[in-house]
Amino acid sequence: MEKEGDVMKKLVEFIKKIQSDARFSAFDEAAIKQGVALKILSLLEWDPFHVDEVKPEYEIQGAKADFCLKKEKTNKVFIFVRKNEKDFPKHQDKVLSVSVQGKVPIGILTNGLTWWFFLPLVQGSADEKKFLTIEMGSQKAEEASEIFENFLTKENVVSGEAEKAA
Repeated sequence: MEKEGDVMKKLVEFIKKIQSDARFSAFDEAAIKQGVALKILSLLEWDPFHVDEVKPEYEIQGAKADFCLKKEKTNKVFIFVRKNEKDFPKHQDKVLSVSVQGKVPIGILTNGLTWWFFLPLVQGSADEKKFLTIEMGSQKAEEASEIFENFLTKENVVSGEAEKAA
């Protein structure tokens, strides 16, 4: 296993690459999933090739999460990828309803550059359930990396630390 500092250094480098390469903002959903979301998950020590850990196209009651992060048979995080950030407000209800159906503590909506984090199982409105936003276009890479580390590393998600911190 890599040292934590090495992992975060690689994540910061990747975020800086995203920030400096205009192609990333032109990606379609499939390219965002493959070129950004799975890369970030792999840098956060998830194994994107292990479907019992990172399950693509996870279906629940006719709806789909683009990725389900799991610990053994327990769903921990649903990730939804959408191309346009301006459409995020209309997608957040689906993120929350599917996440509640799947009983996941954390739901994420992303276009690769912007990441909205939700706590679907807490009481309140959609806006109250949204607890965090990463804006790679405007945030420092180190700051974005630290947020990913706190809320999306495999260790913090599996241990429940990410949910507690939220």
